[in-house]
Amino acid sequence: MTEEDKKYLQTKIENEGFEYAFVSYSDFEEVQDEKFHGLRKAYLKARSELAEYIDIED
Repeated sequence: MTEEDKKYLQTKIENEGFEYAFVSYSDFEEVQDEKFHGLRKAYLKARSELAEYIDIED
């Protein structure tokens, strides 16, 4: 991940909040980093599975 990408992500997370940034704001396709996208997708999957497990709408 480039430093520019990190700064971009940090700014979006600071402005939008962590959850909103990843769940609703963007899929961040402009960030060309496989590990980042793997972690982002794992976060979304875990969030969805937890919501389902405790019977809340995701």
